[in-house]
Amino acid sequence: MTESSRHTTWTCLEGSIASEIVRAPKTGGEAQGTWPSVDWRNVRYLQRAVVGNPWANHLALVAAVMSARRYDARSVKLVMCRLHARFTLLFKELALHQMNEWNAEQFFPSYLKGEVLAQDSASTRERFWIDYSTASKQVWLWLKGLPEQEQERYRSFALPLVPRLAVYGLLHFKESQQRQQHARKQETDAIVPHFAAMRPVNLSSHRQRTDTDENGYVGSKIESLL
Repeated sequence: MTESSRHTTWTCLEGSIASEIVRAPKTGGEAQGTWPSVDWRNVRYLQRAVVGNPWANHLALVAAVMSARRYDARSVKLVMCRLHARFTLLFKELALHQMNEWNAEQFFPSYLKGEVLAQDSASTRERFWIDYSTASKQVWLWLKGLPEQEQERYRSFALPLVPRLAVYGLLHFKESQQRQQHARKQETDAIVPHFAAMRPVNLSSHRQRTDTDENGYVGSKIESLL
């Protein structure tokens, strides 16, 4: 265990995010629980990049819940990073200041159509949808497993769910995958001729080395038999 991992723990966020999230039930913050805690590197990311933003509590809860549900640390980090990056741009473009102004059901159709953050590529839009959908669903599943009183307490920290019907016809994952596969094929087709031109030289040198090795081996064998 490194010095950083020993000194950077989930409780380090006490005072920087809502105390309810630091001690959230069925997560690593539960006092008497045995749930997996948030990796120290993800705690540090929250400290350095996310704390102070309107979505800090929401992403911290995402990290706590996904970690408790045994998502690996790298996956949790990627989701947090991508959500944080898009929220930063979105809140600026939409002139939002608080999370209670965030209307995900209204926003996502516009975003997936390219009407908001027009500079984002189709793959970036789809990736944000996947990350947001995954994070929000995991938190709401966790929320449903709590007693009613606890659900009421934590509901305001949960990213709003977006009904699938709201984005019906706007998700084109298959087309995006086909575009990426076509782009990779073009790259491969451009490289293959160069390998073809190099191959005879490599085979020739290999054959020559093999002949030399075999001659040397047979010679030494004959000498040992005489």
